[in-house]
Amino acid sequence: IELTSEIPIASGLGSGAALNAALVRAIYAQAGQTPDPAQVSNLVYLGEQIYHGTPSGIDNTVVAYGQSVWFIKGTVPTTFVPAQKFTLAIADSGIASPTHETVGGVRRRREAEPERYERWFDAIGDLVWEARRAIETGESEMLGTIFNRNHALLQQIGVSTALLDKLTETARNAGASWLAGA
Repeated sequence: IELTSEIPIASGLGSGAALNAALVRAIYAQAGQTPDPAQVSNLVYLGEQIYHGTPSGIDNTVVAYGQSVWFIKGTVPTTFVPAQKFTLAIADSGIASPTHETVGGVRRRREAEPERYERWFDAIGDLVWEARRAIETGESEMLGTIFNRNHALLQQIGVSTALLDKLTETARNAGASWLAGA
């Protein structure tokens, strides 16, 4: 089987999960069956384990359900509907950063400073809840502030780069309320 894609690889966009989901659905279609999202997610997760070692489960869940998903590891995902449409801008830095390497670096730094990292992870978790509320209530303009605060935390935990910071700054200077860089 040969797969091709225009989704940048190793850019934090879930390209591996997207390709795996397409493959799973194609195999089911060839067999005359249609898998439910949970089946697709579970099979894609197995592929993610091969590529990443210990994936979070987010990418496979999002691509399998194909809509807004509330994901907490170890619980059944729930879908939700945004109160209004909004646009996300994504910038590709062009620099590959394999997930397993990025996650491994965070894991090592967390082991060295567990209390500090737990505070940062808790703060990111709080922002995720705020973002969901903003999306569900149609207050998408609040997302800019939330994403900016999250970007600052990502800088702290060491997963941003000078180029991503520059892309974010450039977008803000051009009038964007936030930019999620990849």
